Amino acid sequence: VMRLCASLGLARPVVLQPYYNAMNRMPESELLPACQYYGIGVVPYSPLARGVLTGKYQPGQEPPEDSRAGRKDTRMMQTEFRAESIKMAQQIKEHAEKRGMSAGQFALNWVLNNQLVHSVIAGPRTYEHWTDYLAALEHKLTAAENVTASDSSRLNTDSPSSLGPGMTILAPVIGAENASDQELA
Repeated sequence: VMRLCASLGLARPVVLQPYYNAMNRMPESELLPACQYYGIGVVPYSPLARGVLTGKYQPGQEPPEDSRAGRKDTRMMQTEFRAESIKMAQQIKEHAEKRGMSAGQFALNWVLNNQLVHSVIAGPRTYEHWTDYLAALEHKLTAAENVTASDSSRLNTDSPSSLGPGMTILAPVIGAENASDQELA
């Protein structure tokens, strides 16, 4: 795209809006490095995986009727709303609550903590959701919580295909051994 823009005398792209969150880390393999190389900003959408990473869905239970899953949102039912995703969200929720934050705040911070991410596209449906987004900015992640793609030994890759294309589990948010608990700047 960059070469095409240059050859046609067009303005280069200045920002990429990938689908990126703790459940879908595919952009880390090629898109984020390309953005870094070409100086393109990164502003992911759906940092909460369409609400799954808030921990509001319970394993084995019907979703709340007023939620995307409760309304049977086609896209969500085909991607994020899986047993593995709900289990992961519950683990994040448990960990986040021990740290004094909500699961959504943890998930949002995890995305924002990536140095290649400049902001996120927030999609709160209610004022309460919006205040939870803002409260996320009051927290910092520890080094153990800031798992990066370069530290693949700490990723749960037992069955990534069961989560759908490009979806992997961020496993070490709970009890990450051999990692520093220092807060990141």
